Amino acid sequence: MYKLDKLIKRSPLSSLFMRFCILTSFATLGAESLGKTVLLSEFPGPAWTVQGRAGRATSFITPGFEGGNALRVQAKGPSFRLLPPSPIPIQARTRQISLRATGTGKRDTLFAIVRDAFGQEQIVRIGLLDFREPRILTADTSRLAQMVRLQPRGLTLIALYLVPANPDEDCQITIAELKALVEEPFRVPADPFGPPPKP
Repeated sequence: MYKLDKLIKRSPLSSLFMRFCILTSFATLGAESLGKTVLLSEFPGPAWTVQGRAGRATSFITPGFEGGNALRVQAKGPSFRLLPPSPIPIQARTRQISLRATGTGKRDTLFAIVRDAFGQEQIVRIGLLDFREPRILTADTSRLAQMVRLQPRGLTLIALYLVPANPDEDCQITIAELKALVEEPFRVPADPFGPPPKP
């Protein structure tokens, strides 16, 4: 087995190559773990409301999938907005919004209506609800404007937007654990071997 200190001292080229490999490994591990999860809503009480231009809809709070609360929506119509008590601010550098949900096996679709850093409303697709068991769905927000003149402004979640597969049939969804994944700056670790040897 080679000893690390002897391997480093063997030659300047091998030393530089060793540093490159180790720092690359650190960067790769860091890239995979960048970000922190922020809870956006625990659905406390019957504060969320459902609005639609046509049809009917009701919403109520139920026990969550793994503790906490969940929001259940029963609707029949073309489309509905699921509105929080007030718009939810989201930190800048948010990479995605996620939630845990169940559907009824139909191809109902859920979107998020988000206001970007310039005040423009954007619609991002969260996913199909064509399943009955709880699953985690995510919406990519990394391409939305979250900075203005290099100043972080973040995003604002205005509503969730539900589009039933068939407006003439009943639709039911349950959602919980509304979260955001916020990117954190990655710092390259200091070189553990000090300056490279002189040739």
